Amino acid sequence: MFFSNRLYRLNDMLPYPPRTKLRWGVVFVSCVLLILLASTLRAKAGFYVLKISKDSETGDTIFDEYSKNQSISKLQFREKNYLDYMDSLKEQDQAKSQRFPDVINIGVEKCGTGFLRNIMIQHPKLKFPPKAEPHFFSLFWEKGLDFYKRLMPMSATHETVMEKSPTYFRYFSTNKRMKSVLPNVKLIAILCDPVNRTISDYVQETMLGNIPENSTFDSHIPNMISTTRRMITHQDDDERVIRAIHMFFTKRASHLLSAALYYYHLTRWFQSYDRSQFFIIDGADLITNPGLVVEELQDFLEIPKLIVSEDFEKDDRGFYCFRPPHVTEEMGRRRIVSDRLSCAHKGSKGRTRLGRWEYQPSADTIKQLKDFFRPFNEKLYKLLGRRFKWQ
Repeated sequence: MFFSNRLYRLNDMLPYPPRTKLRWGVVFVSCVLLILLASTLRAKAGFYVLKISKDSETGDTIFDEYSKNQSISKLQFREKNYLDYMDSLKEQDQAKSQRFPDVINIGVEKCGTGFLRNIMIQHPKLKFPPKAEPHFFSLFWEKGLDFYKRLMPMSATHETVMEKSPTYFRYFSTNKRMKSVLPNVKLIAILCDPVNRTISDYVQETMLGNIPENSTFDSHIPNMISTTRRMITHQDDDERVIRAIHMFFTKRASHLLSAALYYYHLTRWFQSYDRSQFFIIDGADLITNPGLVVEELQDFLEIPKLIVSEDFEKDDRGFYCFRPPHVTEEMGRRRIVSDRLSCAHKGSKGRTRLGRWEYQPSADTIKQLKDFFRPFNEKLYKLLGRRFKWQ
């Protein structure tokens, strides 16, 4: 501004023809400065835009990495991404059929598998079975592969089929059965705080009538801890422990503690599948930052990032709710809006975290659980090379 004022003062002192030229010179210099300023701000912002191209050999639509330095916001980028994806479907083969899944969420029970499904089912590229939990590889293997395929949704070849059955994680033979049918499947596992998982599972098993009515958490769990610890300590290697867990479940039909011995279950799964096929979620992150988890999951699945962190917001109790994005049209212009708030804990979910369970475990029982799980958690951290945000 100071520079422009000085130029205009000089301009007023000159005769008319040079004055006109100088005035146009000031305008030109000002425009150049504005363009340079805008370019600098755009470069610093580092926003992204999706590049969509065609595979020269297959003709498939390719969603490339994002290019930087595009001056659009994250939500504007998502809108462009979403609409471009919907437009690309017009060129895709829409013939549908039932086929085996590309992705399976294998558990863990009481760690948020249902919450994650309710979010991912809103992604237009993902297709889920009508039955929320098929449990084929754990409970219905004997019915055969045709039975399993009939449980799957109708889907086109460009769509991704995903199912979730949390019993898969802890059932002894599921990894080998699944490997024989789906060697290239992508797997999701949600691992939550073992103590909280045990409490939540106990509440559910009580409601289902699987625990005697005269039993309480403080009387039932210490006995389970003693029995489980004795069973494990008598084994001299991981493979024997894995088999002992299976035999214990078969005889006692209880998974309250054994389901959260994540190290042994994952060791068994890693014998069948490469670790690169796993997306392992810290259940604490799914509670405290579900948007980031879902964004990273879409990257892992190699699908367009159509659900973003901005679609999540906390309610008055500090729990995250989800606003599913969808396409709407206003005055001939298509837009992406997220105008319907969905809160999983408003229903039957979250009984223990929200304090809906009347009975509160004693501090001594909680300490026993923490002491029991601690060495197994440390083995898990070493196996995965990462620590989890558990108490």
